[in-house]
Amino acid sequence: MEYYYDRLYRWAQIYHPPPFSRGMAYAILAEMFSRRGLKAALITAIVYALLLIPFKQFVIIESVTEVRPANIVPVIAGILLGPGAALGSAFGNLVGDMFGTLTWASIAGFIGNFAFAFVAWLVWTKVRMQDSERFDLRAIGRYLAAAIAGSVVCAAIAALGFELTGLGGFVEIFITISVNNLSWTCSLGLIMVWALYGRIKENDSATAGKCAPL
Repeated sequence: MEYYYDRLYRWAQIYHPPPFSRGMAYAILAEMFSRRGLKAALITAIVYALLLIPFKQFVIIESVTEVRPANIVPVIAGILLGPGAALGSAFGNLVGDMFGTLTWASIAGFIGNFAFAFVAWLVWTKVRMQDSERFDLRAIGRYLAAAIAGSVVCAAIAALGFELTGLGGFVEIFITISVNNLSWTCSLGLIMVWALYGRIKENDSATAGKCAPL
């Protein structure tokens, strides 16, 4: 299986597909399900679940959400580990839901948390700018764009799930989850990215061109 993913990835690199083409989608899937991508998924899922579970008692809306400093994980893992982190984010959230918030809306939560990391990675990769050795205003803007996009998309998908299952209203849940996501990703997450910026820059250089949506 690894052989075929490697062949698929090499083909996508040679083909040089335009933005959002079929070739780019193949390259992303090849990276996501490669050994590196699955390893990233496992690490992300474990870390995310372990940080979610202790805060399940700090409920914001019953059976919907709680205080979630763990929300920094999908964004940072997506930026640092690539699209494989999206799988880990989805499964990590599902494991967390098993400790108090597991409902039919958890299906939307699974999809939403996949999007949380994936969109953050996509925006971070697409918003390329002149490299800086320091975590300056350009790097902060790039991170915030990724964090806000991922946070809002995740909230919209989750809120839609609650609306469709009759477990809550879209607007209330969308606002609550958006604020919960953004309050952590734009504060604690920003600090973590500043601390890890050297490692993130190395990863950007190492993965330049690999399934990049450019």
